[in-house]
Amino acid sequence: MLGQLGLHPLQGRAHCHLQRRRRSEPRCRASAATQALPRLRVEFSIPFRAQFGQRLNLIGSGVLGEWDLRRALPMTWSEGDIWSVDLQTDLNPGDTLQYKYIVSNPDGDVDAWKPGDDIVLEVPDEASGDNDELRILDTWDGDVHDVVVESAEGGDIPREAEGDDVLTSALQRSYAELERKLNAAQNLLDTMSDPGAAEMVLADRELAIAANKASALKKVVEAAEQAINLKNQDR
Repeated sequence: MLGQLGLHPLQGRAHCHLQRRRRSEPRCRASAATQALPRLRVEFSIPFRAQFGQRLNLIGSGVLGEWDLRRALPMTWSEGDIWSVDLQTDLNPGDTLQYKYIVSNPDGDVDAWKPGDDIVLEVPDEASGDNDELRILDTWDGDVHDVVVESAEGGDIPREAEGDDVLTSALQRSYAELERKLNAAQNLLDTMSDPGAAEMVLADRELAIAANKASALKKVVEAAEQAINLKNQDR
């Protein structure tokens, strides 16, 4: 079915947004005085090709330094020009953070801020366990904001060794979502006689969003692969 849109696994490009499911039941929270807050590990990643000597930093509200440049978190480079940083937080489901990425010169001065508005992260409801980890993937142009919750018993969450694996995982999730949206739209089309019905219009809109998501992410994956190939050629 993806071929109908000109996309198939590892071909096509992707736009990712915050994916979270809302529970219908009310959520009760105990106060900090009666219940210890869970420790949620959060990892931020972004593909960016910096100039020699430059590095990326993460800054934002709350645990991200309260927008104080002196407290900005330095990020680590990995294969594919992927910059990442992770930290332990006391964030709970429903909590929000605002943040941005900045490019710093070797002397520490800020060369550039990520363009556009501040990125807003809302912790998904699924991130409620003590052993959960939240992984965020953004892009410099703002086309991708992918959020995924990973859990493991005993606190043993498998780590992705290379930055390009982060992108590949996000791309695979985007294709799975696109397949679900395509099937949902097809099922509606098979059962409804009015293609202009509100349900069909909504399904078409969601399908378009999923296709754009897959398109933008594939573009990012291709850029990362090119960066790795260029580095290998220079060796």
